[in-house]
Amino acid sequence: MPTILAPTTPVRFTIARLRQAVAEESRFSEQDLIGFINAGYTQACTRSGLLQTIGTVEIAAGQQTGAYPSDWYRTLGVFYAGVELEPNPMADSGHGFRNTYFQYGKTLGLGLGSPDTDTTVAILYVRTPDPLGLDDFPEWGREHDPILRSFAAWRCLLAAGGAQTIRKAQALRQEFDDGVRRLRRTTLGAPAGAQRKRTLSEFQRSPIAG
Repeated sequence: MPTILAPTTPVRFTIARLRQAVAEESRFSEQDLIGFINAGYTQACTRSGLLQTIGTVEIAAGQQTGAYPSDWYRTLGVFYAGVELEPNPMADSGHGFRNTYFQYGKTLGLGLGSPDTDTTVAILYVRTPDPLGLDDFPEWGREHDPILRSFAAWRCLLAAGGAQTIRKAQALRQEFDDGVRRLRRTTLGAPAGAQRKRTLSEFQRSPIAG
């Protein structure tokens, strides 16, 4: 039983609220609701750019490209040998522009072509969150937890159908979008520009190269 020291986790609380309002057990299983919650959680984190992290891409000798980390969603900065590289369109990837990179899918490539040795490229990127279980907590402040209910309730109502239900669903979707905008403004994650400057400074002091 929840106590002051061990409160109900956001996922359990959200499921309870959904059961009261829009998610009958005969229609939606617990796993259905957890799936809706995680879909909203992932979309909110990636759209807001909340989860920014530093990682690396390994490029083997004689190759021009390497795979992004498995949790990669969007690139914010690429750093090689202490220099921040500029993005280059995929169509120009074969032109050999200095200090540039290109990307397609979940692959990153260096504009200067294939290195002679194994090379490590540092990246600043927005990552996807780990899926939430019943007893997990989102990687944001508790004030943002209502985002989970708004998205999951929206999905439940869409499944129900009907003109009146669709209007309610649209209102819930607007709640979710508003929550994402508030999340984007949060100070929990450093603004991309400030984080990029710190990252560049770190790699200029201690460059990563092959």
